[in-house]
Amino acid sequence: MSRSSEPDRRAESPQQARLNLRFDARGVRAACLGSGSDGGLAVEEWDWSDTRPLVRRLGTGRPVTAACQPLPVGDGRVLVARPDGTRHTLRLLNPGTPDTEETVAVLPNSRLATLPSHDSDLLAWLIATDGGETTVLAVDGADHPLRPVVAVPGRLAGAGWLAPGRRLAANHVTGGRSVPVTLDLAAGSVEPLSTPDIGVLLTCHRAGSALVAGRGPDGIRLGWLDPAATGVRWPAGLAGIRGEVLPLAADPSGRWLALRVTTGARSRLLIHDDRHDTSHPVAAPPAVVRLAAWGTAGLRVLYSAPDRAAATGTVEPDATGWTLRPTEPATGEPPRIENFAGAAGPVEAVVHGPDWRTARRVVIALHGGPEAAWDLGYQAVPHRLGEVGVSVIALNQRGSTGYGAAHRGAIVGAWGVPDLADIRAVARTVRTARAGPGRERPGLYGVSYGAFLALLAVAADPHAWTSCVAVGPFTSAPALHAEAAPAVRSLIERLGGLVTAEDRLGARDLIRLAPRLRTPLFVVHGERDPIIPVAQSRRLVAGLRTAGHLPRYREVAGGGHDPLGEPGAEPLLAEVVSFLTGTAR
Repeated sequence: MSRSSEPDRRAESPQQARLNLRFDARGVRAACLGSGSDGGLAVEEWDWSDTRPLVRRLGTGRPVTAACQPLPVGDGRVLVARPDGTRHTLRLLNPGTPDTEETVAVLPNSRLATLPSHDSDLLAWLIATDGGETTVLAVDGADHPLRPVVAVPGRLAGAGWLAPGRRLAANHVTGGRSVPVTLDLAAGSVEPLSTPDIGVLLTCHRAGSALVAGRGPDGIRLGWLDPAATGVRWPAGLAGIRGEVLPLAADPSGRWLALRVTTGARSRLLIHDDRHDTSHPVAAPPAVVRLAAWGTAGLRVLYSAPDRAAATGTVEPDATGWTLRPTEPATGEPPRIENFAGAAGPVEAVVHGPDWRTARRVVIALHGGPEAAWDLGYQAVPHRLGEVGVSVIALNQRGSTGYGAAHRGAIVGAWGVPDLADIRAVARTVRTARAGPGRERPGLYGVSYGAFLALLAVAADPHAWTSCVAVGPFTSAPALHAEAAPAVRSLIERLGGLVTAEDRLGARDLIRLAPRLRTPLFVVHGERDPIIPVAQSRRLVAGLRTAGHLPRYREVAGGGHDPLGEPGAEPLLAEVVSFLTGTAR
């Protein structure tokens, strides 16, 4: 781990991750967890006081985990909340003093969130939940003792600042219901907002208004709420935007709102002008904006680009409209979006690397979810395969999001049926177009639900594939339901994953189908995967070996649900790429 607090402008690895990024109250400084060349995490500070951001990796004598929360505070330091079982330790890092950190307090709370402070006499605010109660605390700037200010039953979500004074808007979750409230931290009081059937998304500190979401005649709609008003104002221009809309940030005055709009695999950035109720596109390279902050110094964004996992930029108005100016220029050719003939109509895919028709090797990649989709953001395995000359077809088969309700809902009650049919149809198209000497059959790469689909595809067409890598698979939806966390069980029930398929392939149970698998397999699973327990892969591999198959298996010690995207994953990533290119099977 780097222990220097000097400016760091080194070239970054494309896979370098940035986690838990938070901006200060002015949007000038940010802090996050950044992965280093040694595979570990360190606290990073970003400072946009100059024309180009200054990056520092802050030294610390204690390990940094992905659960740590860094927050830049007003006096130039970074507050870090470190979880330790059922408590959190708060420490301050000073960019000007390497390898030092000062303990602020220890909180006996299992859930903790930090908020930047607009007051110069306060370092930060904390929202701490313990059992059935949530307390808002102030961290003073002088000797930084913690002062409880207000407590409520249940928990608070989506908290943001309102003006004037120390006022928050938040969603108060208690008794199975979520109700929007305002918290007056000067008076220590909590009041419900005038309209209860909405949810707070973000706030404008200077304008004193909140962007809210509510259910309208045509689905979810966005509106503005002034807590002093009697109702919500629902701009028609916001309702008219087509695609999946994600609000990112509002400027302090409340006039401008940054939105990410996703349609299929593409996403675009819009700036909505509330004064004229119009939206303006932002000129930007292919990318997916993940986070944004709009402070007094402008709009800063963190985005994922095809060539890097995490990059930063500034969105600025110019003579032609709005433009995203990246901190570092993009490299290489971006992936392409193509349509393929699925089993019941066209399906879209993000294609990395050379032309799949003529490349020596091609891999069909399947995303997790199932309610997810491939996009133009960074994907470690497709990116690396494209660099070594393998064409990757990252498919958004039925069940994927971004293509309408019918496409998304096609797999409800039919896991591994219409989506598997799309995969098999596209694979037939690929094999037919590539018929000829020197062109291999396609390989498969799948993650999570996509790993389950990839193994089903291998079982359905045992001789159609050159190789298959399955990262975090499960053996069947009923088996996963029996041992998964409540949120996963709820998703399986909501999407009808327990319904048994009655076609020729039969029940989608990989243990039952194990004798059909003939393709070289590489199974990867994180030991501490909180979504799909590692026992699923252990039983799968045991079943395959009983059936006479000898798959390669890597269980990543301490790994989570995304072992190829976590710090230190480079050797495993290289092994996966070698397996799919045929150099290490």
